[in-house]
Amino acid sequence: MKPLQATGCGLLLILLNVTLGGFDLLPDLIGWALVLLGVVAMRARLPTATPVLAAAATAGVVSVPLWLPGVAESVADADPALAWALSLPQVVFAVLFFRALEQLAQDAGNHDAAGWLRICWVGAVIVGVLPAVLLPFAASGPLVGLAGVFSLLVGVLQVVLCFAYAGRSWARRAGAPATR
Repeated sequence: MKPLQATGCGLLLILLNVTLGGFDLLPDLIGWALVLLGVVAMRARLPTATPVLAAAATAGVVSVPLWLPGVAESVADADPALAWALSLPQVVFAVLFFRALEQLAQDAGNHDAAGWLRICWVGAVIVGVLPAVLLPFAASGPLVGLAGVFSLLVGVLQVVLCFAYAGRSWARRAGAPATR
């Protein structure tokens, strides 16, 4: 499996919530393990590999208690700002990772891909900042719903681009043979 395919599969598992009896059948920790697998395979190419790996590992650790039934909901009900703070490692990962990919694509002369990857990391910044802006005004309502839709769209775009660019020369592990 190509590094970006592993990362894309992981990000997809993190996006999906399939619950049965209160348990998410697709724990985010499995998704973060796949993300780490992909990032480790690309680390020689990534200009900021250490911070990207640290953010992914932190997000994976944070996801463990939130996987338990009712914990994420209890945290969100008790303090929406805490729920937002617990999402920040995932946001930091997305910003760092997609910014690094943008730089790889730009350096390879793949300007279209760099533009799309820029949308991913800028979108992640917006996803990270929106709750801080909206929470003081309304913990629920149409703006919060729109922010949730925007977050989902950014996440889907990140997954799609991981798969779309997995075969690009700049996205392969270092020393991997060229493929078509």
